[in-house]
Amino acid sequence: MKRLALALLVVAAISAHAQPPAPATPTTLKDAYSPYLRVGAALNNAQFEERDLLTKDIIAANFNTISPENVLKWEVVQPGVDKYNFDPADKYVAFGEKHHMFIVGHCLVWHSQTPRWVFEDADGKPLTRDALLARMRDHIHTIVGRYKGRIQGWDVVNEAIADDGSMRQSNWYKIIGDDFIAKAFEYAHEADPAAELYYNDYSLENEAKRKGALALVKKLKAAGIPINGVGLQGHMKIDRPTPAVEAQTIEDFAALGVRVNISELDIDVLPRTSVLDSADVSATAKGDSNSNPYKDGLPEEMQQRLAQRYAEFFQVFLEHSNQMGRITLWGVDDGHTWLNNFPTRGRTNHPLLWDRQGKPKPAFFAVLKTAIDWKAAHRGPATSTTPRPTGIELVKTLTKPKGFRAPMEKDFGGYLLVYFKDQTQAAYLAASKDGYTFTDINDGQPIFLGAELAEQKGVRDPHITRGPDGAFYLAMTDLHIFGQRAGIFKTPFQRPVEECGWGNNRALVLMKSYDLIHWSHSDFRVDTAFPALGNICTAWAPETIYDPAKKKMMVYFTMRYGPKGSDVYYAYTDPAFTRLETKPELLAHTDGADGDITPFHGKYELYFVSDAKIRHGVSSTLTGGYQMDPQRIDPEKVSTEAPTTFKRLGTDKYVLMYDVYGARPSNMGFSETTDFQQFTNLGRFNEGVMKTTNFTSPKHGAVTYLTAAELKAIADHWHVPLQ
Repeated sequence: MKRLALALLVVAAISAHAQPPAPATPTTLKDAYSPYLRVGAALNNAQFEERDLLTKDIIAANFNTISPENVLKWEVVQPGVDKYNFDPADKYVAFGEKHHMFIVGHCLVWHSQTPRWVFEDADGKPLTRDALLARMRDHIHTIVGRYKGRIQGWDVVNEAIADDGSMRQSNWYKIIGDDFIAKAFEYAHEADPAAELYYNDYSLENEAKRKGALALVKKLKAAGIPINGVGLQGHMKIDRPTPAVEAQTIEDFAALGVRVNISELDIDVLPRTSVLDSADVSATAKGDSNSNPYKDGLPEEMQQRLAQRYAEFFQVFLEHSNQMGRITLWGVDDGHTWLNNFPTRGRTNHPLLWDRQGKPKPAFFAVLKTAIDWKAAHRGPATSTTPRPTGIELVKTLTKPKGFRAPMEKDFGGYLLVYFKDQTQAAYLAASKDGYTFTDINDGQPIFLGAELAEQKGVRDPHITRGPDGAFYLAMTDLHIFGQRAGIFKTPFQRPVEECGWGNNRALVLMKSYDLIHWSHSDFRVDTAFPALGNICTAWAPETIYDPAKKKMMVYFTMRYGPKGSDVYYAYTDPAFTRLETKPELLAHTDGADGDITPFHGKYELYFVSDAKIRHGVSSTLTGGYQMDPQRIDPEKVSTEAPTTFKRLGTDKYVLMYDVYGARPSNMGFSETTDFQQFTNLGRFNEGVMKTTNFTSPKHGAVTYLTAAELKAIADHWHVPLQ
């Protein structure tokens, strides 16, 4: 009732001649819903080729994600056995890149719009299981591989569940069996390990079908299949489903550890001409004289009903934004909606936010106002210091809480892992009670957004530790490795590769907190603070440690001059952890990167990466004199980097953690030691004793410690159950 009351208030404020909000508030969908949700639309050829002047400005202004209506479906992109038609898809992707949008590929495996020849041999006979799997793999590898790193998310399998919840009796299922779905996801992940992969279907709000899809996703997750999300198509009717059912559907899928997208949203306002509650494109129905009542326009009463429905649903989406990724409308304006011809051809439907003249409808302003009101009531504007979807607040002055005392090892009851992902250029937090099983506290969504924290709009290489004051100290690299694609640079990196090599940067992100919610923040340019350093090419992989001799926090990081050759340098910070107070000095000649130091029995154990292998050095002093061991320390046979260590609480065991970036997909590896000489291989995440519950492929992590009270506080704040 509360949700309905709020929706009615929204609609009451809207008239048929509603005007946009005041200039001080967001006037476009992408601005209004940022950073909670991406908002997008499915585009046809004329729209992404910018020939449709009616919608050109609408799309550029309102959307930050796009899907293609048809150009990546099998019959269009591969019309023959050895014949590909990439030109339309190339233009679609180029359009998304031009406008810096999150680009979705739709769809790889579907029973519809797939030519008959796909399932037949040269003689027209059905293919064998192995032959069809090979054809599927070749298609997926070709399409996904062509757009690797450019299309960020793929609808891998579309509509594989029948309306009763059973498996649809498609040719894919009949020839291959139900594992055709798992195989499709595996092939897509092989082709682009960084892409998000989704299962997409309609009418998942219907209980029987939802149960079947939930069972499917649960089975895929249990088998380790790389599925990241589920697309609820969202082809709604003017009277169903209810907002409560939509909320329950989102929650049911999110509980399985996948991100939920609304992938094809529209709201059908016309009378039903079929008893079936289905969005199956093969369905047809005859109409009568009463089935097309709005051919001359949508009456005011129906405009208000449509506005109310959209407001109700977007309210649900905002309430579940920490479990969701994007909302995609299936079309831009009413003149080009597929519902004009489904299930009855030749009708005049009005299911979208813009009318046939490209004018925003009351529903548009209802959706806009829903976001504006939500921000005011829950989060505040993005520039304020109130909580965001990340769950943190940036504060200008960090105040130590009253009664706060620095915990000792005996007080600790858990662990906190920080890590990052290339796809998002952002950092994440995961917690553990036992140091073996880690759960992402924001359900797999970023907490530290590079777009907000860094000069280059990206962060990586996060390291977290606790100081003698009990505070959390977080240091990260200010670097966006896809800066050219994102339109930040004209070259692949901040400076030409010939001059400064891969991934060049000049700034460190420094943050401090007492409760993991309120954070101070500084983006510190090393080169401008210390001109005497000259033209440094990198300031990478910062880590922080307390120097008891100086009684100061010390940051040490990788610095490079020119395109090759790196060493580890150190400097001391101010108490607020906003800047380096001393000029960086050489700590160790490593000819490598990613230094990590652990005090152990009066000595300092240094781990670093050189030649894509973990190496080791030891010294009796913190800031120099390291004696290097030429042997590889980690047990891997492929490339590794980013070593860090943490102690198992209450034991004499230490864990050496490192990125196994040579693995496909990438993973973290672990080795255990009691003396920093002999190590026991613990394997990788989810391949041995170390586990993750709701995230995959973390990179460059570090672990610090939490008290039992702090564990409970973050579990309550982020609403996450810790296993």
